Amino acid sequence: MENASPARRSPSTAPRLVARGRQLPRGETLLRFKMRLRFVAGLSFIGELAFLVHLLVAPRPIYKPMLGLDIGITGFLVLLSAAALFASRSDRVPDHKVPRIAVTLMVLSGLGLAVVLNQLPWPREIGLPGWTPVTVIVVVTSIVMVFRPKVTLVAGLVATLGEVLIIHLLEAEGVITLPPPEELAMRLGPNFTGPVIAALANLLVWRMSAHLGEAEALGAYRLSERLGQGGMGEVWRATHQMLKRPAAVKLIQRDGLGEASRADRVVKRFQREAQATAALCSPHTIEIYDFGVTDEGAFFYVMELLDGVDLGTLVERHGPLPAERVVHLLGQACHSLSEAHVRGLVHRDIKPANLFACRYGTDVDFLKVLDFGLVKQQEASGETSQLTIEGVISGTPAYMAPEQVLGEDLDGRADLYALGCVAWFLLTGRDPFEGRVATQVMFAHLNSAPEPPSSASEMPIPPELDALVLALMAKAPADRPATASEVGVALAAVPLPRPWTSERAHAWWDARLPGDSPMPSEARRTPTAKRTTR
Repeated sequence: MENASPARRSPSTAPRLVARGRQLPRGETLLRFKMRLRFVAGLSFIGELAFLVHLLVAPRPIYKPMLGLDIGITGFLVLLSAAALFASRSDRVPDHKVPRIAVTLMVLSGLGLAVVLNQLPWPREIGLPGWTPVTVIVVVTSIVMVFRPKVTLVAGLVATLGEVLIIHLLEAEGVITLPPPEELAMRLGPNFTGPVIAALANLLVWRMSAHLGEAEALGAYRLSERLGQGGMGEVWRATHQMLKRPAAVKLIQRDGLGEASRADRVVKRFQREAQATAALCSPHTIEIYDFGVTDEGAFFYVMELLDGVDLGTLVERHGPLPAERVVHLLGQACHSLSEAHVRGLVHRDIKPANLFACRYGTDVDFLKVLDFGLVKQQEASGETSQLTIEGVISGTPAYMAPEQVLGEDLDGRADLYALGCVAWFLLTGRDPFEGRVATQVMFAHLNSAPEPPSSASEMPIPPELDALVLALMAKAPADRPATASEVGVALAAVPLPRPWTSERAHAWWDARLPGDSPMPSEARRTPTAKRTTR
């Protein structure tokens, strides 16, 4: 293999994350930024809505010629504040876009209010000495939100210069009469000190935060950005502070695992399973660098950061895959599963979201099997068998083997059944069994015979691949291929008129995913019927 996986280190020699009596950092800057945006947007919404009502009910002579424009601008600001408030409360808005939303809200609110307020005589007589209400809004918002200093300076100057321009436009339209230039300069000149003062204040806060971040560094890794959220935890971008190697850290918070006794068993199980997964050497298995539990009980593990897309998202964005590409990708999955099964491990959650196509060195379409969080040893010792949670079915309904639905003991053939369901999805663009709720899907796995994928696809599928997929999806484990290695051999033997070559793969990636940013599978949200049941 041209690109070998980096050498794996045993847990004893891997760099350790140490809690030091504190929780791991959770991207505090961005999380607090959302809370601040929620406060600012909420306050803006209330104030602007109240002013809109005032415009609608106040005596008309006060507002003279531009009442319609004032109402339109204020109404727009109300909607803008509402949108920012929604963004601050929504998990669907990426964290890195929150500062942009806040800056946009500040600048547009300032310019909009400059049009409305400068038509009235009373704003000229109130506010801080030398600062117009618009500048006060800019300064207060910048300090509350704690923008980066350069952003504060540029956005603040845009708002203050914009107000000067708006004042002169209002005079040109005959709406207002300006005082003499000397008096106007005395009144508007101090406004330009506002953005500078706010930028200096932000600079001080950012420097203090940087020093605090250094003091709060935990072990060898520093978390920087939340990449995604899954059913039992969050995934963060991290960097090894000595090696500068990027990594992904998955955090599983204890308070999200239910009652204390169950949480204890889950944490112990994850710790045991992380050790087992770290021993896997296949380059097609996600590499685990480190794992541990903080003093507060949050479990974490550190894994390689991948650049690519999971197969579920791949099909959602670009449609079903040609048969030759499916053979290429699933053959790599078999390489990972074969080693796991030989070591007595069953993944139990094989699904498109846990199969990740990525750039790997100079290769593309290099597949990694992710999220061994539900992995289970086939021959559990007395100690480990007690860590199983009674009455809980683990897995994803759309890809569960019948014996997994029934809660029976599993071996590697349960993963092969799920792999057959994945192949069906990749070839057709939909799951082999669908339903409005998870129980309908699981019932279909128990009782409904799957159709051959060729019957649901417009693309040509070799009969040999059709037959292999149906064999993998046999209801009885004894009727399926015995091992992942056997499946890999069968996939390699499928006759393909046009194989999936490295040249075709590179052409596809260059056209559709050029320089795609790293995205872990946990970032993808699945429909209800696909959601993992734990």
